[in-house]
Amino acid sequence: MPIQNEDLYITISVYEFYSYIIYIFITTLMIAMFLFIAIGSGYYLYKHFGRHLKDLKD
Repeated sequence: MPIQNEDLYITISVYEFYSYIIYIFITTLMIAMFLFIAIGSGYYLYKHFGRHLKDLKD
């Protein structure tokens, strides 16, 4: 039964390959969302507090 074992090995390797791709995709998505939230909130805080700092300077 060596053919079935080879098929099983190919199936396992494909499964590992797809799980690896999904893991990389999810990690990249989380990093991208984190950067998007950080940049967006930082830009909002910069605009918000920048206006207040201008008011304080005047």
